[in-house]
Amino acid sequence: MQLTQEGKFQEAKQAWTELAGQHPSDFIAQANLGLTLAHLGQYPEAIGAYRKALALRPHQPDIELNLGLAEFKQGNFSAAISSFNSAATAKPPDPRLETLLGMSYFGEGDFAKAVPHLTAASTTNPSSRELHYMLAESCLRSKQPGCALSESQRLLELDPDSAEAHMLLGEAFDGTGKTKEAIAEFTAAAAANPAQPNVHFGLGYLYWKTQDLEHASSEFQKEIQNDPNSAQSHAYLGDIAYRDNENDAARTELQKAIALRHDLRFAYFDLGCVEAARKDNTAAIAAFQEAERLDPSEPDAHYRLGRLYMSMGEKQKADAEFLKTKSLHQKEQESIIDKMQGPKSSNTANPGAEANSN
Repeated sequence: MQLTQEGKFQEAKQAWTELAGQHPSDFIAQANLGLTLAHLGQYPEAIGAYRKALALRPHQPDIELNLGLAEFKQGNFSAAISSFNSAATAKPPDPRLETLLGMSYFGEGDFAKAVPHLTAASTTNPSSRELHYMLAESCLRSKQPGCALSESQRLLELDPDSAEAHMLLGEAFDGTGKTKEAIAEFTAAAAANPAQPNVHFGLGYLYWKTQDLEHASSEFQKEIQNDPNSAQSHAYLGDIAYRDNENDAARTELQKAIALRHDLRFAYFDLGCVEAARKDNTAAIAAFQEAERLDPSEPDAHYRLGRLYMSMGEKQKADAEFLKTKSLHQKEQESIIDKMQGPKSSNTANPGAEANSN
């Protein structure tokens, strides 16, 4: 314990390892071995020691908290949530646990469950931009636009020149159908930081939704200048070219998009339309079928494939596609948050030091 208190963790590890080996039923030795291993960044080994300690003496909230932290730092968010919840039932209300549970649910992608914990954490620590960012994004991704609006506005109060905060507010406006206001926020974000990832794509998509294709095309091109691998920007440039009857340019952009990402259903659909216009029926069928595979519930690919089969004299296949079309309904246009499901925020990097073991 003296070595641990002095920060001599390597020497402490050796001492605790020897003690735990000599006394495998000693809770104190196992628990402190876990703590020392965690300080050394040896999280898998720390997790093993913490679990041995809890097997010897279950329901120890400080050890469960430390175990949750070790799991969290390994990216094992589901296991971390289990440990944190167990610790929370035995401890008095603890702002650290609210923060850690919110971050863990956020990391797990369970945004609806993250919201109440992040709300409590940000209330306790109102000046934390990181918590407000995670809360705003969690509200957006769990389709709670009112919460997203208030948090995004609070972020802009904390950091008026933040491109990311303007983007979050723009996404929140778009989620409430206020596309004009969303465009204004994305324009402000692009002015604050023209190199911000996805800022020009987001602005381009908003212009595309309003049929302002000239401005949309300009923004998609700017995004590609920042990131040549922006698959969606290539896809939407292809869509705009197809609408302008520039089939060769459309085909080039759509093929670039598909090469970068294989899950862009609408890119395959547009490519099918382009190939059909070029009278390359084989390529068109392949593209429409891939669009159907990626989302069988969308009627447009079934309808266009049915028309193509009909033009080829394959009535039985055409009728099968038209029958599918009748039972389906075109989905509503996606909001910008649905389009910008990029990497999660990296604001979970420093959850704090381990709690002291009993």
